[in-house]
Formats: sequence, structure tokens, C-alpha cells
Amino acid sequence: NQTKMIKSYSIRAFVVAVVYLASILSIAAQQPEVSIERGKTLFEDGQFEDASAVFRMIIEQDSKRITPHYWLGLSLHAQGERKEAVKSLKKAVKLDRDFVDAHVVLAQIYLGMDKKKDARKSAEKPIKANPETANAHYYLALARDENVKLAELRRGKVKKVFENQYWPLKKAISLDPQHTDAHYRIGRLYIKLMKDPDSAIPFFVEQASINPEHTEALLALADASIATERFQE
Repeated sequence: NQTKMIKSYSIRAFVVAVVYLASILSIAAQQPEVSIERGKTLFEDGQFEDASAVFRMIIEQDSKRITPHYWLGLSLHAQGERKEAVKSLKKAVKLDRDFVDAHVVLAQIYLGMDKKKDARKSAEKPIKANPETANAHYYLALARDENVKLAELRRGKVKKVFENQYWPLKKAISLDPQHTDAHYRIGRLYIKLMKDPDSAIPFFVEQASINPEHTEALLALADASIATERFQE
């Protein structure tokens, strides 16, 4: 009897979920603006598949709407479907070349796919449209990251590589002093390229003070402090 009750409850819950989604999709077909907000709510609640279904329905009704392509891209990215997310976001920026947020997310996804050339292009576009976009500068710096073999390069070349990444990160911080990762990245540059843990430490400290749960910053701070013997201070 208990097994039957559980099965019956599961079936009812499934039916309710299907009916609920069907009602949302029905609204999507009739009231796109209302349904976009419903889709966003589903996304923010972590219901990414349902959100994707809503945005797809809106796009089927009107493929020229920019926002649904963007939010569908976010929903697909959240589900790990990066290639499909890129397609949706590219449709969004095709409809609006100056869609800053879409370019920034594209840069983020391309970095995750190790496509640094595409990431650079995507990060540069929003900077042209709106130079005050902190994360565009941040992702540009990450996209410029290079595997540098210090023993094979002259000091001047290393400095150039350092500055190519340092200045976009500094710009990101100037626009967003509470940035969740940029301080740490500058510290890593000092360690990786300049072999200068003393200069790195203040950036690790700042990042840890902004986000005490930034594990990488805390570990890097510990390593740099040991290397400089500042742990004794």
C-alpha cells in the first residue's frame, strides 16, 4: 500500500509539473513580455530546463526578439550545453551588436572552452560599446593569458605579456573595486610572470578581504607569505 501511495504521489506531482509548464508556455505564446519575466524567474530559481522551454517558445513566436535569445543562452550555459548557448548568444548579438551583457557571457563561455581568440574578440566588443563594463576588461585579461616560458623569453617580452593582462585587470578593479576575482588575478600575474611574491601579497590580501571564501586567494597568500617569510610578521 505504501508503495502504491508513493507511486500515486509521484504521478500526481509529475502531472502538476507538466500542467504548470504547459500553462507557462501558453502564456508565452500569448503574452511574450509577461512570459519573459516568468522565464527569468524560473532561471533564478534554478529551473533551467523549464526556463529554456519558455524562451524557446517565445523565440518560435518571434525570432527577432533579442532578450529571449540571451536568456536561452544563459539557461543552456547553466545546463552545461556550451555550444548551444553560444549559438543563442550569437543570435542575440547579431540582432544587437552592442548587446554588452551577451558579449561578456560569450567571452566567459569561450574561455571555458579554451577558445581564447574568440574570447578576446567577444571581450573587446563590449569595451568599444561601453568602456565602463568591468567584466569585459576582466575577461579580456584572461583571454590574453599566455603560456610563457620564462627561460626562453627576454625580460622585455615578459613585461609586455604582464602589462597586456595587468592593465585590463586594473581597469576592471577601477570600475568595480569589489570585483570577485580580479585582485587575485593580478597577484597571480606577479607570481607567474614577474616572480615577485612581495608585490602579489597585497592583491591576495585584498581579494581575501572582499571574499573570504576565495580559496585560491587564501592559498596563494599563504604560499607568497612563506616565500617572502612575511608569515613571521
